Amino acid sequence: MAYHGIAQQEVDDRFNRVTEVFSGEWQQSTTPHPAFLVLLTQGLLPFQFLFSLGGNLLTVAECLRVKQLIHDLQLPDTYESALLELQVAAHLKGKGHEIEFRPPLVSGKKSDLVATWTEQKAFLEIKRMQPSKHQQAMDALGQEVGFAASDLGSDSRYPQLAGKWFRIELDPYAADLLSGGPEADRSTIRTVVTSIVSEISSRAEKEQTFDVPSLARVMVVTERTESGANWPMASCQNELKRFLRAHLQNAITQLPSDHPGLIVVQMPGQLDEELTSRIIDGRLSESDAAHVSAIAFLPLYNSMPMTWALFKPFAVLNHQTTFPANELQAFRDLAPLITQEVAIPSAEASSGT
Repeated sequence: MAYHGIAQQEVDDRFNRVTEVFSGEWQQSTTPHPAFLVLLTQGLLPFQFLFSLGGNLLTVAECLRVKQLIHDLQLPDTYESALLELQVAAHLKGKGHEIEFRPPLVSGKKSDLVATWTEQKAFLEIKRMQPSKHQQAMDALGQEVGFAASDLGSDSRYPQLAGKWFRIELDPYAADLLSGGPEADRSTIRTVVTSIVSEISSRAEKEQTFDVPSLARVMVVTERTESGANWPMASCQNELKRFLRAHLQNAITQLPSDHPGLIVVQMPGQLDEELTSRIIDGRLSESDAAHVSAIAFLPLYNSMPMTWALFKPFAVLNHQTTFPANELQAFRDLAPLITQEVAIPSAEASSGT
């Protein structure tokens, strides 16, 4: 029996592979892991993710040193980076490339993977950046404010708020209250949420729009909608600066100097293509990076309520390279990942609940 062209056996094979990698024994032995969110959740979105994950694992199952990749998938701290590495490797393997994970280099270092097409080898370094600690703290504040706003209209303590909804814009100054340390910020977040709720409860009956000084602007809506919050994101400049400081040079040195190299970076925040291209082009021309053919920047994709991201994927080609990117089969085969169409939210809606 097939459903939408997918045979039941294929579904079983994919899910069996996922359970082999993330077994019950592994679940008992590991600390809290990002994969639990989909492994232990029911619904269509987790099903789609696990179906894709199982397919990718099967695709690379016979690749050299795949066990090193699986080991990193099973560790909480390296799971997301290894997941991106798996997705890229499976994509190239599906295009006909031979994939080898963690190829050792003469320098004593290791690239993440090498893709071989006939006699052409391209080495790839994969980087999955995490949000800065400060951005994580701001996200935590925004989410807590959003949850509180969603509950206000039905909270029996505030009968005067029934039939009202709230859109809250957190002030950029609120970010300056957060240290980036979870323990220190937890108390601050509670205080900010309490202050905003208190202002709403005392002012929403008489005012449609008002400011909570240095914390937020509140808009009261009487037509049914969803309450929530928007909050500041790190600027494009800061996100690019983080990559330049912590990842670019490391990625360059993880690639062999005598073969073409590609760097694939997934960014959690905003990125401006024109600015990034200009700065990266200059940095590559000043670095010992003639072996780097291109750097591909991928956004972090979100699935609700539709597929969207904070920027469209793009690639920066190294015009000083010994190995032009457009002559590499691996780069040409990565095009679907780099040119993928994705919805970009407006500046007002780029973050929120």
